[in-house]
Amino acid sequence: MESELRKAKSTYTLKQVEELQRLRRQQELILNSTWEGIIALDLAGNHTFVNPTAARMLGYEVGELLGRHSHLVWHHSKAHGTPASEEECPVSAALRKGEAYHGRKEIFWRKDGTSFPAECSFAPLLENGEVKGGVVNFKDVSGQSEAEELCRNLMSWSPVGIYILADKKFKFVNHRFQNIIGYNEKELSNFNFWNLVHPEDREAVRANTLKMLRGKTCIPYKYRAIAKGGKIKWIMETVAKIQFMGKRATLGSFIDITEQQQLEDQLRHTQKMEAVGRLARGVAHDFNNMLMVVRWYSDSIINKTKAGNPIHGHAEGILQAATRAIALTNQLLAFSRKQVMELQVLDLNVVIKDMEPMLRSLIGEDIAIAMVLEPELGAIKADSAQMGQVIMNLAINAQVAMPRGGNLTIETKNVYLNAGNANKHMEVVPGNYVLLVVSDNGIGMDAETRSHLFEPFFTTKKDEKGTGLGMSTLYGIVKQSGGYIWVDSEPGQGTTFKVYFPRIEGTVKPLRERRAPKKVLQGLETILVVEDEDMLRDLICETLRMQRYKVLEARDGSEALRAGEQHEKPLDLLLSDVMLPKMGGREMSERLSRSHPEMRVMFMSGYTENAIAHHGVLDPGINFIHKPFTVIELMRKVREVLAG
Repeated sequence: MESELRKAKSTYTLKQVEELQRLRRQQELILNSTWEGIIALDLAGNHTFVNPTAARMLGYEVGELLGRHSHLVWHHSKAHGTPASEEECPVSAALRKGEAYHGRKEIFWRKDGTSFPAECSFAPLLENGEVKGGVVNFKDVSGQSEAEELCRNLMSWSPVGIYILADKKFKFVNHRFQNIIGYNEKELSNFNFWNLVHPEDREAVRANTLKMLRGKTCIPYKYRAIAKGGKIKWIMETVAKIQFMGKRATLGSFIDITEQQQLEDQLRHTQKMEAVGRLARGVAHDFNNMLMVVRWYSDSIINKTKAGNPIHGHAEGILQAATRAIALTNQLLAFSRKQVMELQVLDLNVVIKDMEPMLRSLIGEDIAIAMVLEPELGAIKADSAQMGQVIMNLAINAQVAMPRGGNLTIETKNVYLNAGNANKHMEVVPGNYVLLVVSDNGIGMDAETRSHLFEPFFTTKKDEKGTGLGMSTLYGIVKQSGGYIWVDSEPGQGTTFKVYFPRIEGTVKPLRERRAPKKVLQGLETILVVEDEDMLRDLICETLRMQRYKVLEARDGSEALRAGEQHEKPLDLLLSDVMLPKMGGREMSERLSRSHPEMRVMFMSGYTENAIAHHGVLDPGINFIHKPFTVIELMRKVREVLAG
């Protein structure tokens, strides 16, 4: 360089020389300040220039590298400080051929024997078209390698399923994706993406994918995926378009929401059942009052006409239809959990054993019944008649499922439902339960049938042979008793019903025997009848008067209070509906008892809204008759209450 300057002084003016010196200093400043390492080489591969950045990255002083061969820093043997041959240096071939390259990953060795990855570019130095040497630019990418490694680990071991899809083929799938779908990476490499999507959801997934490819915001969406073995998984997915290996690709990430979806389905089903229950009990309450009128009038006609009379026969037909309708409304009330229960501490084994002879007679000889009852079974608190209905309904359901005969098994056991059960069934309260299991080896049910099984009026029986209220009645009884009912069934694999009742500590009392009907139904006492349905009130009052009772009547709570205040003599019995306009039956009876402390009280209703019961359980000491009732049932209950 000095000789060039001396030559320049003889050739150029002083001003031109100063400009050359300025340019030289500027070039040195640029080369020395760049953050990339720069090394110039002659044709032999020796260093003719090394900038400070390159020397610092390599752990040398600049002077230590000048004149040294490039294989010192480009290629080492495993033994520290022992260079390999000059021909093995990666840049040697490029120098010989005069070929440039860019972005090549190479390994550089430091003075202390350690190494680092670098991204290199090489350009030959040409003079009159002849290669005179070359220049290497390199940068330390060890940080990038760590980032790449971190990125690979994050994607591979992320708790979220991640995949890259190009040309409808999987180019990358992480471990979580494989765990959810069930296929390994090799199996998925030749797998068509659409084969994993449920046929009914493919259009929705395709629409979301097209939306994303058109550059529109794609919010998370859910669909059903078909995992290995045909198992259905609910997926919540987000997709984005990316470039992968120079091609347009899709980056997808998803989570398995199968359990969450099942809980949501349970919630929706519960809400639907509650809505249907509210409708059912509203209809049943009003319908029951009308049915009582129809039933009582038909009864009256039958009693006043002789057999063989056409009117007598017509009345019997009306009575039969009304009786069937009453049975249906009672089933609706059971489903809606608004029946009034008389609870007692029960041993479920005793209920089952008492019913065994009737079950064997009803089911028939072609079905074998096996009883597997736990000896030390815990107690439950329930209505004994309703428990019998649960067992009967389940047994009849099993009989229908085994038209050619089979095996029916009834089991009881003490169980504990833990938090795991609560996670699977959102309504479950962990605790001790008595489990009733009724299983058969019949035709079984598919998923669609199971999803509607407990809905009112749903039936699989053909030719209108079933009302569709048997299983809904059972469902209502179990729920009102604080229990749970689950069903496991597959087509051709039989059915198992599991019914859980809360286990309690208590002494089991013998089941009450039916009392013999009382012969005396008449009386001379004074009865106040309160009923807002005019026709029904008239019938009840007329019937009581025919039995020689003195009857006062009122259509609501306010009228009842006035009638009681105006009646100065003793009032023996208040017979009142629970649900009344203006004032409820319970409040009215309490206020009326202040002026008539001698008065006994009997309520009547088709259902209650916690007026005389809590959650359908009759309060202690309450006298109650369930609508619809017959004349004989009313007369017997009235005498029973008046007699104390």
